[in-house]
Amino acid sequence: MRKLAALWELYLSSGSQHFRTPTEQKLNRVLNLLFSLNFFANAYLIVIELIMFFILLQRDFDTYIRYFWPFAIINAAYPLLIVLIIYLKNRYGTFRFTYFSTAIFTTYCVILAAYLGEAVNIHVILLAVMPIVFIMYDYGRWKEILIHTAIMVAGIACCIYLYRTTKPLYPLPEDLARIAGYLCYAAAVALIFIYSVYNWKQVHRTEKLLAEEKQQVERLLGETIPKLELAEAKYRHLVDDSADMIFQMDEHGTILSMNKTARHLLGFNPEEMVGKNILDFVTNTGDDDPEFNRNIARAQMAELMASMELVRFRTTLRRKHLYDPAEVELTLQKNQFQNMTEILGKISQIQEDKSQYFLLKEKARYVIGNNIMHAEILSQKISERLSRYFADPMVNTLRICFREMLINAIEHGNLGITFEEKSRAMESGDYMEFLLARQKDPKYAHRQVVVDYLINSRTLIFRITDDGEGFDHKAFLEQITKEDHISFLEHGRGILLARSVFDKVVFNEKGNQVILLKAIPQPAKSAKPAFVPSA
Repeated sequence: MRKLAALWELYLSSGSQHFRTPTEQKLNRVLNLLFSLNFFANAYLIVIELIMFFILLQRDFDTYIRYFWPFAIINAAYPLLIVLIIYLKNRYGTFRFTYFSTAIFTTYCVILAAYLGEAVNIHVILLAVMPIVFIMYDYGRWKEILIHTAIMVAGIACCIYLYRTTKPLYPLPEDLARIAGYLCYAAAVALIFIYSVYNWKQVHRTEKLLAEEKQQVERLLGETIPKLELAEAKYRHLVDDSADMIFQMDEHGTILSMNKTARHLLGFNPEEMVGKNILDFVTNTGDDDPEFNRNIARAQMAELMASMELVRFRTTLRRKHLYDPAEVELTLQKNQFQNMTEILGKISQIQEDKSQYFLLKEKARYVIGNNIMHAEILSQKISERLSRYFADPMVNTLRICFREMLINAIEHGNLGITFEEKSRAMESGDYMEFLLARQKDPKYAHRQVVVDYLINSRTLIFRITDDGEGFDHKAFLEQITKEDHISFLEHGRGILLARSVFDKVVFNEKGNQVILLKAIPQPAKSAKPAFVPSA
């Protein structure tokens, strides 16, 4: 008996590997039972048919021997089709194959009704099976319920139509037909009773599983929530007490969260920054291209979204109550959760390079491509070396001048962009796209800018050389002296700014090289103390 019970349990659980929830597993077991009832019902009918067939042969062998093959074929085909449905359900893990089992069962009953006629009451079995659909499916699954019900209603209608329009293909004597009708009633009642009891048992089993799962979940939550609260407290402590501004933003740059360091670094409360775009806090450069800093930030964010690599760059952010912006390093990292994209950011103060105070002399050569971000990075790098010799306002001015000359070498020198082309692109608002397209042009892509740099205790010298065609700098400088309005153009003021800051601005004859020279301020010599005779 134990082996039979184990085999029975194995059959009821067949296909359960495809179903995860207790409700689905309950439905799978109930369907397996229903399929088994098909076999029992079929076996029950076969036994009854064989008994009646034996009686009929005793009464009229020649007439009733013709009944054998039609009943044998249908009773053999029906269970084989049910076996196929069970295999498909377990193979593909879907309940949709039950539509075919309902259609097969209905067709089986209609054929028997056509064989034996109304007296046997085969349609009663269909009527008895119909409520099973409502027990089997959850409330609200009307699509499945309606399809199964429609199939069986159509089968009952076919039975009634056959009763009224055609004679039985294999009629039984009246006494045997009456007995067969009673047996069909008994089979219908047995099907409802067995299925209802089993379904009730499975519902109880499911409720028990759900109760056990609830207890497990409550126990796990009781263990996990304190750990999560502790981890969150540690994370919040690390974030809020960090010396850096830690924040989150979406892929469009809208700030989602900000730690308290924003109050110390920029003067803004975190809630004043949440909901705004990070670009709203990036300052104007106030020089040749007011959008330069924002364009750098936009380009870095675009690079971040195009790849999973971390980006890090310097920029300036406005302060709430101070005119001078904060020069910071901005680090961005993209995180993806399912279909959501969030960017984790860190804003750090620029750490002063202490080694600059030991600097006596430095000479270097740099080679950069046609990317204006390279100009920004190089200008920031070199300006760090100037703090020993110049006050902060002058260092910032020198950095801007040097950067503008680098950008001129890239844009107007290597990339051959005219002032008119730049004006049109800036007016249309797509200058960065225009610049990127020109950088990719094979005619200009190979060109570079070479920067020679020298600083000592007396002199600061930059030499910037591009691979462009050069320009008529003499005519340009002569035009400056005649047309004062040129200094108010939105761009093209880099040379004017450099001439006002550096002591010398010298171009080569071709116009593709410029030397910038600035004398280092010398400390005033202290006067010798006057001679005081001793008393």
